[in-house]
Amino acid sequence: MKLLESHDDNFDVCRSFLIVSMVITHTFEMFYLPDYNRRLTYYVTIGFVLLSGFTVGALYSERTQINPQKSFKKLTGRGYKLLLLYVIFNFLILFISQSRFNILIKLNVFDIVISVFLGTNRDLFGFDILVPIAMTSFFSWFLLKVLNNRICFVFLFVFLLAPWFSGTVKFLHYFGVIFLLIGLIGCLMGKLLSSVDWDRALKKFPISSATIICGIFILFYYAAIILFSKKSETVIVHNHLIPTIIMLFFVYILSYDFQLSEKLLIKIPTIILSKHILFAYLFHILVINILFFFIRKDSLSFFGTSVLALFVLFFTIATCYFVDFLNLKSVILARIYSSLFKL
Repeated sequence: MKLLESHDDNFDVCRSFLIVSMVITHTFEMFYLPDYNRRLTYYVTIGFVLLSGFTVGALYSERTQINPQKSFKKLTGRGYKLLLLYVIFNFLILFISQSRFNILIKLNVFDIVISVFLGTNRDLFGFDILVPIAMTSFFSWFLLKVLNNRICFVFLFVFLLAPWFSGTVKFLHYFGVIFLLIGLIGCLMGKLLSSVDWDRALKKFPISSATIICGIFILFYYAAIILFSKKSETVIVHNHLIPTIIMLFFVYILSYDFQLSEKLLIKIPTIILSKHILFAYLFHILVINILFFFIRKDSLSFFGTSVLALFVLFFTIATCYFVDFLNLKSVILARIYSSLFKL
């Protein structure tokens, strides 16, 4: 069976792992009193964009060759939907946060558009990964339609190498550009693996050895971050790209080897979060911004922030189950929800 040709529970574990990590990360980033070391969880931001591109590459590689017009319509529609959600939810945040709104009205339209697509004003706008994910959808069709597998390897190598020149090529330094490259790297990886007999490959792959090797790498990598990195230093995105790929591969093979998707404690959040991943991403950020009315930024201890993170996580999961219930009860609501949040 080809990659993502049918439902893959282990892939769902990866997706839910990212959303759980993101909820915890955002809560600590906003409410934890000491300076939070963003490097410890930067795999979340990279992973979301990477997996989004990977999904597009795996699902649409063959479809684009068979029916390019339909695939183009699907992928561009996906991109426009993400940009629309970005605008809608940022207006909600601006409505909640008067200080952000006061800054926004001082900017002209051109500055706003540039800052959105290049990511130059991330303190003003939220939901920043939606834009590079949307742009990945727009650009991926051309990669999938035009490039054969050999040329894909060349482009993959170039895209992997490009961020390392961000110090000398200023354009590559922008958040929006570097994360577009990450999304396209994911797309190319998905395309290259889409023709592989995935079930057969996994049975032949030395899963146990790979799990141990990846686990040891991750342990040492994050130990090095804790011991040697300075919290105040700027996060260099490309330093975390390969470790993020290894991290996601580790979670996937760990889930495959130990059948984590069948463990009840993991199965309950995985089923609902992977099904409503876009909604869960948008909703938890909205919840955190509402919490600012009751809790001051950077004001909690480690224990207090941990409790709050669990509250946000459980509230997000419960809301996703409630949304699922409403969708089952009402065809109209299900269609509205699908048109907004299903990609």
